[in-house]
Amino acid sequence: MTAYHTVFISHAHADNATVADYAARLRAKGIDLWLDLNDAQKGHDLSDDITDQLERRTAFLLMVTAASNESRWVKMELSNYISLYNNKQKYLVNGVERIILPIRLEDVAIHGRVAFTNWIDAVGRDRQQVIDEIVRALQVAAQPAHPSPSPAPPHLPSPSAERQPIPI
Repeated sequence: MTAYHTVFISHAHADNATVADYAARLRAKGIDLWLDLNDAQKGHDLSDDITDQLERRTAFLLMVTAASNESRWVKMELSNYISLYNNKQKYLVNGVERIILPIRLEDVAIHGRVAFTNWIDAVGRDRQQVIDEIVRALQVAAQPAHPSPSPAPPHLPSPSAERQPIPI
């Protein structure tokens, strides 16, 4: 049986309709995901619910649009998840390594450190093909019967590193 990462979807609320469709299609493929469509942020900080979900989830799907590039909440969620990703004690969740996977929904730049990670380009592509590619990217590698000690987590590359996109 194929195992999948548990997913936190970060997006701008201006993109709720599009992102909700992606979420429904991913759930139909068996992906366990969390998505805030109700603006759960409170005041100037992330809500306890969002913070808890960031800690529990092994994959951070960043839905990249013009609106998400401008959203301070998306930036806060990503910053919080990168802190977990770079923390030796929190890098693994139930033995599964955390990943960050940007999905470019609009023809806009991917900003910051995640611009240098693998990402999926959905611009001008059939949505179901993109969903299938996301599902493949969310597969968890088989764990050995007797796992060896966990290696130190790889830190996200500095902005000067080259980005390697996922081949399409």
